[in-house]
Amino acid sequence: IFESGFSDEHGNVTLNWDAIESGNMYITVIKRDHRPYEGTIEIQTVNGAALVSNTDQLIAQTGEYNDFQISLKNYGNELSSDVYVELVSDSENITVQNNNLSFGNLNPGDTAVRTFVVYLNGIIFENDEINFMINISDPNNEWVNLLPVNIIAPNIIISQSIHNSNPGVTSDATFYINNIGSQSLIDFTIELLPYENLISFDTDIISINNIASGENLSLDDLQIHFSDQIINGAILPIELFFTSNDGHSRSELINVSIGETRDTDPIGPDSHGYYIYDSGDTEYSLAPVYDWIEIAEGQGTQLSITDNGHGCCNSSCSAGNYDCGSETIDLPFDFQFYGVVYDQIVVNTNGWISFGGFEMYSFRNYPIPGAGGPSPMVAAFWDDLKTGSGGYVHYYESNDMVVIQWDDMRTYDNNSRETFEIILYNSANTPTGDNDIKIQYQDFNNTSDGQYSGWPPIHGGYSTVGIESHLGDMGLQYTYNNTYTDGAAPLEDGSAIFITTSDESYLLGDLNSDGILNVLDIVVEVNLALTGSYNPIGDMNGDGIINVLDIVSLVNLVLNG
Repeated sequence: IFESGFSDEHGNVTLNWDAIESGNMYITVIKRDHRPYEGTIEIQTVNGAALVSNTDQLIAQTGEYNDFQISLKNYGNELSSDVYVELVSDSENITVQNNNLSFGNLNPGDTAVRTFVVYLNGIIFENDEINFMINISDPNNEWVNLLPVNIIAPNIIISQSIHNSNPGVTSDATFYINNIGSQSLIDFTIELLPYENLISFDTDIISINNIASGENLSLDDLQIHFSDQIINGAILPIELFFTSNDGHSRSELINVSIGETRDTDPIGPDSHGYYIYDSGDTEYSLAPVYDWIEIAEGQGTQLSITDNGHGCCNSSCSAGNYDCGSETIDLPFDFQFYGVVYDQIVVNTNGWISFGGFEMYSFRNYPIPGAGGPSPMVAAFWDDLKTGSGGYVHYYESNDMVVIQWDDMRTYDNNSRETFEIILYNSANTPTGDNDIKIQYQDFNNTSDGQYSGWPPIHGGYSTVGIESHLGDMGLQYTYNNTYTDGAAPLEDGSAIFITTSDESYLLGDLNSDGILNVLDIVVEVNLALTGSYNPIGDMNGDGIINVLDIVSLVNLVLNG
């Protein structure tokens, strides 16, 4: 017997198997970045009543009432009296008419059968993960069993063909609905829903009479409109809203790639919505302006972290001596990153920060997102770096921003000098509520071409720049191994990149989001400047701060209509 499963939000997991026997069960618990736990659970010989479902796999069809005949057997050595069984499901599309039935008294070895009437909504598809459980109880005991059910239903795959999917165009489109399920898709309606103010359709609700199992249907003569506010290379979802003849609905998403990324476009978005703008994206107001904030000459605090290369505290790099290159710092404000709010960061000598109390002393850089290195991560110049000889890491904080500066650091390979900084802004005005990040490079020398003569390699090729989520499954890689993502301008002295979930689908300067620029927006802009607050929508010149220059620009726009 071999069973595995993932724990739920409470840390619990339910495992099920057919055999009923005593003995030792070996269990291993694993979690990312933790040592595994290994142990045993003793399953003793049954003493008393032991009620277990011995029901064969049930067959159920969607859009119909189904009879579930549940068989229950007492495998114990004592009578179980006044037995009740409750049938439950984790799906809101399941209705059990008589969900708590009496099974009476069961002597040792006895079996009893009762019938539950279950309705499966017509909107259930064959690929849906739906679990049925039965809760068994008598006055002294409770048991929970998984009920095996095979659902007979349609199962669809959606694809599309769009003639011209570029920003600012209206194009002919065809959607293909392929039914790979074992039941026909009968009497459904489909509505193509707009995506925010960026994608829209000119079609009404479409009716489908019948798509038999193994057949497909094409939805032709559709017109799709792409806003000129869409960034080239963006991948956006189109939602198809299905409604069955019993009135229940569900959504299916299909992603559409719009335009081709140019050198003057930002990279992204990833699946969370992050973009990275660089200084060369001059067609976009969110393109950053290099404006170095010097904190290593007295304004900031030098952190007590050191690194002699390879993440070592000393030249011998003795075992257990890797904890000198990171420091955990309490933030002066909450910072949201990939939807998670943090009040701490971890700063590492090797050109990256992480969030929360997490520490992983990774000097060897890898591609992102991926398994290597810490998660979450902002990698400004992730490489094998050394402190000393005037090179150290500095920290500065205010109510508006946090600045971390790697000043005059040296690469272990080639001994090249690097000076760069990460700026975390106290702003959550993006569509997702995540805060903005800016990275600036005063002295950029990407010369570490990698050493692969041994295993593991001494370090990865060149540096890694980008972001990664807390699960390591989402992120944007700006560059790795001296290869840049499409749309990413090569980094050099005086470069800046801006990381945000804003996509410029808003009107720059429209601080009250009413779709027009007027005196009300100017009032908000003035208040931002007076209080030292930041909002990227009001950052008219893209320099990362709100001041009189932004106010003047906004006033001119309002006066010129």
